[in-house]
Amino acid sequence: MLKKHRFTLARRGQKGQALFEVRKALDIYPKHRLAKELKEEYQEAEKERALPKGSGPFAQAKRVDVIQNDSKKAIKLYHQAIKENDQTESAVKDLAALYLREGRDDDAIKLLNKHHNKVSNKQTIINQLAEIYKRNGRYQQEISCLENILHFTNDRQPNIYKRIARAQFNLEQYQESKKTLEKVLQQSPAKL
Repeated sequence: MLKKHRFTLARRGQKGQALFEVRKALDIYPKHRLAKELKEEYQEAEKERALPKGSGPFAQAKRVDVIQNDSKKAIKLYHQAIKENDQTESAVKDLAALYLREGRDDDAIKLLNKHHNKVSNKQTIINQLAEIYKRNGRYQQEISCLENILHFTNDRQPNIYKRIARAQFNLEQYQESKKTLEKVLQQSPAKL
């Protein structure tokens, strides 16, 4: 029954609905072998469908990274994409994320710092750097990044200030942390 219904949905191009039905079946029968196989099959298909098309180095890098899980080859292709200005912003972000997955945080930092001027949305790059610095206990650098982000946005300021306060606290700068949180209270008391 599940297989027939799934094929009907897939034939109609409703693979998302087919995946939904398979998940429902797994909720009822968590050990159902066919449902597990179908779920994996559709998740892989969804992953591939979301990947960029084309033969450029960025599209190739993304496919190699996601489908083949070949980090070395993906890194080379991402570098080629950056060099050839093929989806540079996405290539920089994705390569940095790949470096992080590989535990190469310093390489990710170098990459983001080197290519931040090639990226139109500098806020996302600076935010990515702030997260890496936080992850590595480099709180002073995290604070610098977060203060830089404050220049780009007004709507997220309370959240940025809270992140700054946490980093200050981690640096044992308790008075500065308190002052920063007081700014949040003044700006929007409901967000603390």
